[in-house]
Amino acid sequence: MSPNFGPDKVHSYSLGFERELTKNSALEMRYAGNRGTNLFQSVNGNPDVAGLQAAFPNLIPAGITACPAANAVVSAAIGRENCNMGITRTRNNGGYSSYNALQTEFRANNLFKQLTIKTAYTWAKTLDNVSEIFNTLGGGNTTAWAQNPFNTTSAEHSFSGLDIPHQWTILFTEELPFFKEQRGVVGHALGGWAFSGNYILASGQRYTPIQGFEPAIATAAGNYYDSNWTNTFVGFDVARPFPGEHGCSGKQCRDLRF
Repeated sequence: MSPNFGPDKVHSYSLGFERELTKNSALEMRYAGNRGTNLFQSVNGNPDVAGLQAAFPNLIPAGITACPAANAVVSAAIGRENCNMGITRTRNNGGYSSYNALQTEFRANNLFKQLTIKTAYTWAKTLDNVSEIFNTLGGGNTTAWAQNPFNTTSAEHSFSGLDIPHQWTILFTEELPFFKEQRGVVGHALGGWAFSGNYILASGQRYTPIQGFEPAIATAAGNYYDSNWTNTFVGFDVARPFPGEHGCSGKQCRDLRF
């Protein structure tokens, strides 16, 4: 855990109005939003920089150097940022998010003396730099890890794995009108029945494409992907597909949807 690890924080707010349409029905509309800070995040706590620094020194932040063998407290620290630690997974409060939504709802009781209905539509937008501390492997938080261990905040900020921009729901109960008095044997057998149902229609879930298992193998040119850390904690690569004619890179790869 990071030394200053603490609880996450979410500030929520809303503003709306409700209007009675008839004595049995009402319409409600509201804006709802929240801001999350200090959210939990998993990061590579001691990245291997030796290979990348040797080939592309301009990609390493100033002040960071690969640990030489002479200074390594443990052998696994050689080539990594911190000489005092080996392969390290850290949990910190580096996550942040925002949610903004327009929520509408119509509800009615005993319409036409037989129908109760509630239907709602929400348009929303959810952004974050990480949606969970664990991988989901599919939709949502496909991979919990940042592609660049030196930029786990702004470079990862994009649509959340929890982003569902459109969602419509309807719930209803209909009391069948015949034989409502339930008189006699026939009335009791055929009266007093009702049917109900609910339906949800929503946008698909976002996902983050990855490059499979190729970068988990140290290449002859250099171990640019920290294969030891990947194999220890992740199981598959955090690298995104290379840019191409129809490809994506960086935070753009967090914008895709099923």
